[in-house]
Amino acid sequence: MYDVNSQAWEACPSMPALLKSSTASSWLSVAVAGEIMHVTEKHSGVTYSFETISKTWKGPFSLRPHESVFHCVTGTLGERLMVAGLIGKVGNVKGVKLWRVRGGLGSGMEEVGEMPKEMVRKLFSGSELGSVEVTWIGDFVYVRNTSEPEELVLCEVLNHLNGVGCEWRSVRN
Repeated sequence: MYDVNSQAWEACPSMPALLKSSTASSWLSVAVAGEIMHVTEKHSGVTYSFETISKTWKGPFSLRPHESVFHCVTGTLGERLMVAGLIGKVGNVKGVKLWRVRGGLGSGMEEVGEMPKEMVRKLFSGSELGSVEVTWIGDFVYVRNTSEPEELVLCEVLNHLNGVGCEWRSVRN
């Protein structure tokens, strides 16, 4: 790990074995919240957290919100750890949902929103499921299927008096 204060590299413990065997970005999702880096195996949702202050790995934790989720991508909105999940199975995506992780890992998740079905069909209408890219910026979540590059779906995560919600939009690329 690079220490910006000392301008030197410091040795840290190796990644847990599950993550080392899945080192490609197509299999892992990385999210940083504060001083903690969360690394998630996308298929299983198994997550380990690296605490940069103590230089220790914690976990495993499950960030697979439901057994119907076959692909999980983690990210942060503000300092909140979030999960985007594809529901169904490869070749038959039935939905996309967003969850917010409550408190610390292992404290459960709260569903924030679900992509409208017509947008799911636009993103995953082809016979091929490419690499699903999820980008988290500010209060926005961008979702795209690399096999359907002409379609981009975005969600603005809104804080309401009665909780958190989503406003979904589809953009032609």
